[in-house]
Amino acid sequence: MLRYFHNLVMALLLASSPTLYAQQAAATGVDPQIQAKLDQAKGMILGGNFGAASAVLNEVVTRSPGTGEAQFWLGVSIIGEQSRKNAMDQAAQYFLDAAKAGYHLPFGTWQKYPINAKTYLDANWMSAEKLVKDKDPANYEIAINLLENIVTVDHKAHDASEHLGELYRSTGQNRKALDLFQRLLETNPDQSESIYSMGLGFLDIYNKETADAILADLSSEGPEKMTALEKLLMARAFFVQDDNRIASVYYFQCLDDLNDIAAGEMYRDIIDTIHPDEKSEYQKSRTIEQKINFFRKFWKSRDPSPTTEYNERLVEHYRRLNYAKQHYTMRQTKGYDDRGVIYIKHGEPDQKATLVGNFGIRDNETWVYRRKPDDYIFNFVKKTSSYFIASSLMEAVVGTPFSNAFMQQPDPENPQQSVTLQATDLAYNMRELLRSRMEIDPIYARLYNEKADFNDPGALSQEIATNWGMEEARVLEAALTKGVQSETYVPEMGSQPLDYYYYTADFMAMNANSNVNIFYGLPVNELEFKRDIIGVRVNYEATFAVFDQDWKEVKRSYNRRSYQLSQEPDKENKGLLLVDKQAMNLPPGNYHYSVSVKDLGSEHLGIFKGDLDVTQYKPDDFNVSQIVLASNITPFDGGKPGKFTRGQYNVMPLPSRTFRQEMAVFVYYEIYNLTLSEEKKKKYNVDFTIQAEKLDRNIAAKIFAPLANVLSRAEDKGKITLTFDKEGNPDRLAQAEYISIDISDSPAGEYNLSVVVTDTATGKKITRQTKFYIVK
Repeated sequence: MLRYFHNLVMALLLASSPTLYAQQAAATGVDPQIQAKLDQAKGMILGGNFGAASAVLNEVVTRSPGTGEAQFWLGVSIIGEQSRKNAMDQAAQYFLDAAKAGYHLPFGTWQKYPINAKTYLDANWMSAEKLVKDKDPANYEIAINLLENIVTVDHKAHDASEHLGELYRSTGQNRKALDLFQRLLETNPDQSESIYSMGLGFLDIYNKETADAILADLSSEGPEKMTALEKLLMARAFFVQDDNRIASVYYFQCLDDLNDIAAGEMYRDIIDTIHPDEKSEYQKSRTIEQKINFFRKFWKSRDPSPTTEYNERLVEHYRRLNYAKQHYTMRQTKGYDDRGVIYIKHGEPDQKATLVGNFGIRDNETWVYRRKPDDYIFNFVKKTSSYFIASSLMEAVVGTPFSNAFMQQPDPENPQQSVTLQATDLAYNMRELLRSRMEIDPIYARLYNEKADFNDPGALSQEIATNWGMEEARVLEAALTKGVQSETYVPEMGSQPLDYYYYTADFMAMNANSNVNIFYGLPVNELEFKRDIIGVRVNYEATFAVFDQDWKEVKRSYNRRSYQLSQEPDKENKGLLLVDKQAMNLPPGNYHYSVSVKDLGSEHLGIFKGDLDVTQYKPDDFNVSQIVLASNITPFDGGKPGKFTRGQYNVMPLPSRTFRQEMAVFVYYEIYNLTLSEEKKKKYNVDFTIQAEKLDRNIAAKIFAPLANVLSRAEDKGKITLTFDKEGNPDRLAQAEYISIDISDSPAGEYNLSVVVTDTATGKKITRQTKFYIVK
């Protein structure tokens, strides 16, 4: 039952308080005269007048023998009268009688009564202990009342909180168990760790039956009546039930109503996936608003599909968390051991190996995550009752080989006696350990087959400390450095992936914003065309969402497109793209973005995320747009502008930036706010540089720039630079420019393109760069 409390410990005090204390109100409100006497007696006890208080309380008990509250305070008064013999025994009896009458001290009503608190706690525990040990359901409510008396004064005394929560769970009073821990956390925020650990022993939300009970308890209340903690609890229960969409809704509703305790609980859930810089950011968060922003940023940055409301990474995290608590249980605040930590970070390993221990070897496991360039190999060794990450598999072997009789262990067949492990035991255990890992990594097979004498303790010890240790350390290094600090998640989007190409470019806009274009190309061979009476049609939808650095949504563009073709295109032509674009105006700055495209015929979906640096174009400052790589550029004829019309040109972008050798590479850009010379002219120079990624290639490219004079041409191995002298239109703020590159004689490969524009009048320079690819 360890696994439940971590997610349920935040209880529901506000919603349940009227029910929780109804019996006390009824008991004390039966007779106003009796209530007045009780209040009088409590005032006397608070003032230290115990004899007078006892007299008043005895009078109440005589008049109304079933008044549990009077019996309770008689017990308190007797403890205050220290001179009375057998005070504890008498007080214990009064507390027991009060509990049988259905009374316990209401939470939050205890004041600084001048009595010996230890005697009070022990007197209540005297009867409660026996009832707890007897485990008689008929007496559970009596025990609950006695334990409530203890918890209200000191929740740590006699482990009363843990016993009380267990009894609430055993009697099906889950709501009261939650209320108990809610109020303990609220009144003892400095002790939250110990309170969590205590609750792990009897609450288990990762059990589906318990989750059902919790949902049944809370479902009668609408979300508008729930606290943040209740909503978080609902989210966790729904995650356990695999009802992930509803769980996600409740999770983010909790975030909307966040408070400090709920924030602490949310943070506890992600503690093993949080990065060091994120941990530092959270620790610096002081206000609720800062914490809300932190959690939104945390999950949005990990969301594989930020354009949708459904966060697949959140769902997978809670699936892993639930699994870790169920299968890698450990009695501590987290509720799971080191295997659980790694499972939460990386999910199911690609390969496992286990070896059950004996009297000379500890239970151990090895998990492998296949990665490039280095696999993550984690060794776990069971020490006491839990598994811990081991820096060497040899930690599983009990003892050291420095002597022939190096360790005594309990005899498995007779635990009352010990057996002495010999060097031969060590040799056998080490060989078995290495044999069990031979398929994990070649190093273990090699160590197993080493010629070192396993029966020579000295030689074996030296091998472990030197050669073997160093070789194994190299194999485990990636896991023990990168692996423990990182996380792995490969999303399953529920549909086949749609691979497409895209890139972004921005231009100067008429206001302080920049005009951002995202060009994307859908491979025709991956689209599903529907035939109709005209020809064939393809339907798809595209969403482009932009977020600030805290992952707050800034802008979103959605389009549903339908394209009609006279006939189905040649799907054998793998380079054929259906090209489209979306545009939006954004203030300059750094952003995150997500673009998603879905073919509505095949239901294939492609989602990509990236970072976007939007250029600042000041109204009067010289600047150059970002580069557009195009498959063709033609003059605009002055009719209705098309989707890809930029000023005086029609620019057909090529989102793949991949050109066949028989194609020309068109490069488009815009120049803004050139300075007029003394001759009232706008002159500028442009340096074009094409450089192969691998400099051993010879470039045979011809660069053509309309209406330009070639000032110079420089060639080096793998690199060409041409400088053009140009004159712009003095009446235009923006000069639309393009060049074309003949690549027919250039080898296939990756190329870097640099464009440097110099304003001749001022000497100012702006550089823009991009990449393109040539294929045969």
